[in-house]
Amino acid sequence: ETDKHHDNITAALQAGFHVVTDKPLTVTLDEALAVWEAAKATGRKVLTTFNHNTYAAVIHAQTLMSGGSIGIPHTARCQFLQSWGMKAVEKQGVKQAWRFRGERCCGPDIASHEERLIAFWLEPLGFRLQSVQASCRTIMPGRVGDDMVAATLIYRNDAGNAVSAYLLAGEMCAGHEDDLAGEVFCSAGSLAWSHLRPYELKAFVDGKELRL
Repeated sequence: ETDKHHDNITAALQAGFHVVTDKPLTVTLDEALAVWEAAKATGRKVLTTFNHNTYAAVIHAQTLMSGGSIGIPHTARCQFLQSWGMKAVEKQGVKQAWRFRGERCCGPDIASHEERLIAFWLEPLGFRLQSVQASCRTIMPGRVGDDMVAATLIYRNDAGNAVSAYLLAGEMCAGHEDDLAGEVFCSAGSLAWSHLRPYELKAFVDGKELRL
């Protein structure tokens, strides 16, 4: 459970282990910084899993962007939409319901998959995350913990370019199950990928649609 990550990771580091953990790293920024300090102090490494970035289509998108064939990125959008939270799952013993079992838990933690997908494409071009503005909401009456989030992220590189990324995530989206998708708009084209069709990459280059 995410609210235990900080304590478990820190204990493992202090015991001399490298750590592989599921996302998100911790619940709060202060805890994440504490894990970072513990890793530096112990000389151990902490890795967070984002397995969607290992799909061949996602990696190919990174290669195309790095090659410059679709120009300079300027805008991105990403979503991770699910509907299982539309019922009071925290009262039904559903595994994923740990997200709604306390003030330190958060349903839209799945938005971290979106940020890492966009960053995976942008970071080889020198872009780094500069700012985050997010609006978290609790839609289900009586629920402890948010179940929807919308966010705007700004990435910049040393060349003075900026990318605005718009994210939407949550468990209150009827008709959607594990619907992770991302799209990047560039000066000479665009790229789009969806977990619903994980081995397909859609691109627009020179006014033509390509499916790779």
